[in-house]
Amino acid sequence: MSARRIFILWRHYIYSIKRNKGRLVDIFVWPVLELLVFGFTANFLNQEIQNEAIKLMAILLGSLVFWHFFAKISGEVYQQLFDDVLSKNLKNIIMSPVRVGEMIIALIGAACTKLVVSMGILLFVAKIIYGFNLLVDWRYGFLVLTLVLWGVAMGLLVSSLLFLLGNKAMTLAWVVTGIVQPFSCVFYSREILPGIFRMISYLVPSSYVFEIYREMIKTGNFNWQLWGLSIGLSGLYFLLGILLFNFFLKLSRKTGVLARI
Repeated sequence: MSARRIFILWRHYIYSIKRNKGRLVDIFVWPVLELLVFGFTANFLNQEIQNEAIKLMAILLGSLVFWHFFAKISGEVYQQLFDDVLSKNLKNIIMSPVRVGEMIIALIGAACTKLVVSMGILLFVAKIIYGFNLLVDWRYGFLVLTLVLWGVAMGLLVSSLLFLLGNKAMTLAWVVTGIVQPFSCVFYSREILPGIFRMISYLVPSSYVFEIYREMIKTGNFNWQLWGLSIGLSGLYFLLGILLFNFFLKLSRKTGVLARI
């Protein structure tokens, strides 16, 4: 494994934003707009409900920020590959001496770099406008770790579909986070979900993260047992994502899907 090849690929994925200025809006502007909407909603509820308004505002804003950790990292992992498809550059990378492991590390590294910048801006805006600071409790870092690992896993799983389905996967990718969100229980408790939806939510690592966060806001306690379950599930999905990415890439070479991408 070559650190030089990984760095070159990482830089390629970072610079890919220059080819598509619309990505800047998706990475930096859209999260801030969503934060403003939820912040204004929380302020409105503050006027209507005085007793629990502070906790409610923390739950709304915090849940939104945490959700973006998952949504942005997962989207960046597969979107970087899709950018190469649109620029007709993916086959050049795959036919080069770059190994699959180097490609995966570069994809994850570039996605994490963009996430740090994007979430830094989001946290800054939340602090300046609403006085909301997610960095006040070091235990939140464990929740972020779970969401980032789960997001990377989802990004790899979606990316693997590109080598299985070809360009059709690009259409399916946009709805992935939308499908996952109802089962993640971002803004509501698991008990709200009907039977089959509730059962599925137990397989989604992010559902435990938001359950832990709401418990922290209400009681100040961190449920380490639930966190262990969430990080374990995320790790399993991460390994599955790597295996499927590698398997479908090799399969696409045999079936000719790669040549049609």
